[in-house]
Amino acid sequence: MGSCLDSKQNKNKYADMAGVRWKMASNQYAIDQFENGKAGKGSAMWSNGEKLYSYGTVILQRLDDGSVVGNITKYSMTTSKHQSQARVRGYVAHKLLTNIPMGTTDLMPYLIGGAE
Repeated sequence: MGSCLDSKQNKNKYADMAGVRWKMASNQYAIDQFENGKAGKGSAMWSNGEKLYSYGTVILQRLDDGSVVGNITKYSMTTSKHQSQARVRGYVAHKLLTNIPMGTTDLMPYLIGGAE
C-alpha cells in the first residue's frame, strides 16, 4: 500500500536549485515572489526576483528601469495558463514579445533588434 503526503507537508518540501533554497508551493507563490522582487518556486514556475519562468522559459522579465517585458508566445496549454495567471494578478507588461524560442532565459536580446 502506498503512502501519500498531505498538501501541507508537500508545500513545505524544499528543493535546491542553483544553490538557492526554494520553498515548494503553488505557482501563484512564484508570481507573488516575482512581484516582490524575490526568489520563489511553484510546481512548474519560479522566480529569481528579476525573471518569472514557466518550465524553464522566461515569461516575465523586470528591466533595470523597473519596467516589465512579457513573453506571450504560445508554447503549451499549461504555459498559456501560467501567462494568464500572471495577467489575472494584474501584472501588466510594458512591452509584449512573441515568437520567443522555448527555453529562452533572457528577453533583452529580443528587445534590442530581435535575436534569431
